Amino acid sequence: MKKLVVLFGALMIISRIALAGEVNAPKATNTSVTMKGEVVKIFYRSENADRVKVTIYDGAKKAVFTEEIKNKSSFVRPYNLENLPYGEYTIVLEDKNGRTEEHVTFSKPSAEVQANIIKIRDSRKALVTLYSKGEAEVTYSVLDIYNNVLFSKTQKVNGQAAQSFNLEKVRGAVTIQVSDSRGILKYKAL
Repeated sequence: MKKLVVLFGALMIISRIALAGEVNAPKATNTSVTMKGEVVKIFYRSENADRVKVTIYDGAKKAVFTEEIKNKSSFVRPYNLENLPYGEYTIVLEDKNGRTEEHVTFSKPSAEVQANIIKIRDSRKALVTLYSKGEAEVTYSVLDIYNNVLFSKTQKVNGQAAQSFNLEKVRGAVTIQVSDSRGILKYKAL
């Protein structure tokens, strides 16, 4: 049994060497790109100090920024896109190991909207209250039991807003739903 375990271990090591090509082959460049708001952050790491060219291209494949970073094996660099138009951008990193492309979307940040639906006791009336920091587009919908839209209204909200619903003349169960560009915020059955 011991011989079988040793033989299996040796086969695993040999197969890893065969698949890798050579034992001391240089590792490929490790990169990561994140985006928060208008800031793109590039994380770069290589086994050896190298010269790295960073280029940012707009949606028309036109270079809007180029920088060369010399003799660095790793770095973290933020790039602020606030003075560029909204759209798709491609981040290209080139070093002696090759080329890496990452795609990011720079878009107008959506405002976070908080919604609350209050059912008026012993009635088929409801009040929807909203609060947002910044401008957002919100859709109010009234749905029947089969999710058919009975009423829908879209409105821009910046700060506080409210919408009342009187559903006394509507028969059957209904649901009030509030949504924005990120999806459903709140819903309540009446």
